Amino acid sequence: EGEEGSGEKVEESEADRAFWGTSDASSDSERGRCARALALCRGAGELAEDLESALDEVGVLLGAAAPTDVSEALQLCASLARFRLGRAERLLVAALPLAVSKEPTVRAALADAVGQTLLADADAAAAAVGKAKGGGASRMEAQRAAATAAAHRLIALYRNMSLGERAALESLLPSLLGGSADDGAALPPGVLPALWEMLAAAAPARLAASFHGNGVAARQAWADGAAALELLTMADVAVPDVLRGRSDAIISAALSSPFCARLAAAGCAALKAAAPTGTVPQARALVALRSVLAWEPVQGSADERGWYALCQRALDCAFALAPRPELELALALRGLHARALGGRAKDTTSHANDEETEEVEGEKESTVPPAALCRLLVAIAHGAICALVRAERLDKDLKAVRARSGAGEAQDASTVSAPTAKGKKAGKQQEDAASTAAAESALESELGAKAEADEADGEALRLLAERDVVGWASKEQPRGLLAAYAPLVEALCSGSAMRGGSENVRVAAALALSQLMVASPAYCEAKLPLFFALLLAASPLPAEGANEDEEGPTTDVRAEATAAEAAARGAVPAAVRLNLAVALGDLSARYPNLLEPWTSHVHRALRDSDARVRVALLSVVAHLTVHDMVKAKAGGAELALCLLDKDEQVRKRAKMLFLELAQKSSAPVYNLLPELLSKLTAANAPVDDEGFREIFGYLLGFIEKDKQAESLADRLCSRLAAAGSDEERAVRAVAFCLEKLPPSEKSIRRLIERRSAFAHRLSDDDVYASLCEVAAKARRAGKALLTQAADEYEGVLHKLRERSLRGGPADGDDDLERDELGDEAGEDALAELANGTPARGGGRSRPSAAASASKPAAKRASTAKPTAPRVKRGVK
Repeated sequence: EGEEGSGEKVEESEADRAFWGTSDASSDSERGRCARALALCRGAGELAEDLESALDEVGVLLGAAAPTDVSEALQLCASLARFRLGRAERLLVAALPLAVSKEPTVRAALADAVGQTLLADADAAAAAVGKAKGGGASRMEAQRAAATAAAHRLIALYRNMSLGERAALESLLPSLLGGSADDGAALPPGVLPALWEMLAAAAPARLAASFHGNGVAARQAWADGAAALELLTMADVAVPDVLRGRSDAIISAALSSPFCARLAAAGCAALKAAAPTGTVPQARALVALRSVLAWEPVQGSADERGWYALCQRALDCAFALAPRPELELALALRGLHARALGGRAKDTTSHANDEETEEVEGEKESTVPPAALCRLLVAIAHGAICALVRAERLDKDLKAVRARSGAGEAQDASTVSAPTAKGKKAGKQQEDAASTAAAESALESELGAKAEADEADGEALRLLAERDVVGWASKEQPRGLLAAYAPLVEALCSGSAMRGGSENVRVAAALALSQLMVASPAYCEAKLPLFFALLLAASPLPAEGANEDEEGPTTDVRAEATAAEAAARGAVPAAVRLNLAVALGDLSARYPNLLEPWTSHVHRALRDSDARVRVALLSVVAHLTVHDMVKAKAGGAELALCLLDKDEQVRKRAKMLFLELAQKSSAPVYNLLPELLSKLTAANAPVDDEGFREIFGYLLGFIEKDKQAESLADRLCSRLAAAGSDEERAVRAVAFCLEKLPPSEKSIRRLIERRSAFAHRLSDDDVYASLCEVAAKARRAGKALLTQAADEYEGVLHKLRERSLRGGPADGDDDLERDELGDEAGEDALAELANGTPARGGGRSRPSAAASASKPAAKRASTAKPTAPRVKRGVK
């Protein structure tokens, strides 16, 4: 269409004509070609904008229930990502969690889409190599260029992924690396060698020779090398022996000076993953790890912020490689101690019980380098966790060895060879011994002796780790390595040290406190008051039901601390409370019995002023509640108030929690409603009428069974009957709950029977409107019996409403009968006046309502004559 002489007329704007400023023939033809190219570019831009606007719908389809919709959406994202269309590539990366989908077709479509995106530059790279060599490039060179381009594209995507997306990519790598190169979905076979080359290019010696002091280029190479090594560590699960025999290359590239925090952390993780292969040079690796832990990054740099993750990875690697890892931890702490405290911290234990401890430690904290003190505290915290993990791993290995030995003994006993003719007597004895051993083994298994022995061994290992590594005792001098630093950690977490100073130091101290509590149950039980004092930003509080003789604030002091909580909230940084909220999940999972008395404080912490802290706490509480570690009734009001939170993430998590609870067979939401109604309708309830309606409108939607609806209707009527004259707000709330219940014939019949409970409340317009909505909701169900019951209920409701507006008494069935008798007398009198004839019954006077009311109910029932229902007639 753009060829010269096509005769197509191209419209040009005045700006185009002014730009060209000539009218000769050659210029016209050139202008025509440029104008067509410009029109093509404008059309392409408009098409790109239209496709960008359509990506919102594509994002919705990625979450569709139909696998075909998801597969087609993934294919479209891959096609658009090949043309570098803005959000298409990002949308495809966001769809990586589909790698754990239960639908095989969805997983295959995701692998195909990601493979196409990664290979988008492969063909262009191969063509560029062929063009550079004048078309003489070999097939191997073209494949190598394509693999290198795919590796660069993979690293570019990986560096912009979140942690969750990287975890999803790890589960997708077997599909990407396990397919053949011909189907277009798998990566080329040369991608892994290309990643190793990128790691080698990040080695310090290569960087010094290549970039000659260019810091920006060196940082880029380090970042690419770190991403490449992390991808290779992930690929070790999908492709066997990826890391085997590569330990020297990893140490040279990642764990050699000068260090890069992220690259060194990736190297430590790779060495830990390669440890089971037995090919890691242990001595060289431990020397490199010591150098990394002794490294002091430049203050304020990115490496200083990344050192903490590097320290955790290095300690994990040391505990996986070293024969005595506690010695490696001691060496690391000695070096960090010397840089942070020097010789001034030797008296931390001697001042542990002095009243001046806080002042002494506060002065030390103000004189030591904050960054060095942070590094020491982080190493203490993670060292405790590493010791705990090692003890549990040894316990697991011991159980595996015992299981294998037991299986071997059983096999030996079952494969006794048949006796020969010469040794029948010996063979019989051997057979008897084997049968006896088998019987004893079966008896031990039946009695649980082996399981008890395994449990005893595991407990011994845990006590060994706690005594030798943590070694904390409340009334004795610390015996373990980490317990020597416990007084320092406590001093930094309490008093003026937590109220001022470096925020990073306060965060690291709180983290160290929580990790030491996770490692030792005795230390956890002793320091729970301090833990919750920091979490609630108040003074230390005793657990519920604690012994009054124990040291701790009294009830009055607790009340004062609760009142001062809002004022003290800003004293403890939000980052400290966030770390403690995360650690609370670990403590609750590990020591649920110790945390049970503090459940009310956990729920009270949901009122934190920081949204991040509330999200973390709600996640912990939701996990505990869903897994029946904490009863939903314990903090039902606080959880329900999260449905009204200002933060959208908190509201979503609260709704998800109640949705999970509604699916449990024990019906916790149904059991929670009565108590929740009492708390949220009290005079001092922290919610207004609109908030109450939003909470109960959501929770009552989970009541689907008729039996539950009938029981709740009966309970709500009882509440209406027991409500006082000054509880108008509670009455309106109960009527709203009746309105939101699912209608059933039995529940409406029950309301008719219990009409005396709400008859005296119908003068309130809100109550009357809610109770009328019950009948309207029942009619909308479209069931004959339900509609009939709704009509009867509505008739009773209208009569009670009219009597309530007239100011008459309305307190039971007798009142309704008296009104019916009065209505009949009034109709007879109107008929007599209209017809000019005496009413029915001659001149006999009808008994008064008071007289009828004075008769016993049984006598009235026996003497009353059945009468046909009267229809009210209008009288002019």
